[in-house]
Amino acid sequence: AALEALAYQTRDLLDALAEDGAPPLKTLKVDGGVTANSFAMQFVADICQVEVERPAFQEMTALGAARLAALGVGLAPDLEARP
Repeated sequence: AALEALAYQTRDLLDALAEDGAPPLKTLKVDGGVTANSFAMQFVADICQVEVERPAFQEMTALGAARLAALGVGLAPDLEARP
């Protein structure tokens, strides 16, 4: 039920964006641990009627936060720098 709720909440958000004039999405890029669950991602795709795109590395949000932190403390010269 929790995984299905995720899909319905996503649909509610996309509907609210559409009501505010946002163009419809063709692709929804997702990340995080739940993206490992194929049922959940397919359910999101079906309910939202969009293609769901998962990255090869699931925890992109954490990676982004780490890169910003490294940039902020001077450990990385820019966001494109590789370790």
